[in-house]
Amino acid sequence: MLGSAMSGDQPPVPDAAPAAVPGAVPEAVPEAVVLDARGWRCPWPVVRLARALRDGAGAVDLLADDPAAEGEVAAFAAARGLTLAAIPGGWRVMAIEPPPA
Repeated sequence: MLGSAMSGDQPPVPDAAPAAVPGAVPEAVPEAVVLDARGWRCPWPVVRLARALRDGAGAVDLLADDPAAEGEVAAFAAARGLTLAAIPGGWRVMAIEPPPA
């Protein structure tokens, strides 16, 4: 959709794209492998996450309910340069670079 021009001599410009939401999952990511780690105590959710990524998953939706998992997953992602985004019930961990915002 085109926005209105500021003055009569300027051509119309497209409306700006919506702002990126911090932590939002990029749309152009591979199909995520779902890893349901609910009921598992740490470090098992991160151990299984590492295995899924090592086995070639480009993105993993990790569902975990252990309160310690939040810190463990964040530390794991930061140490390996992975992209991390919150999703309902867990996190999406991506081994790829998200598209620029």
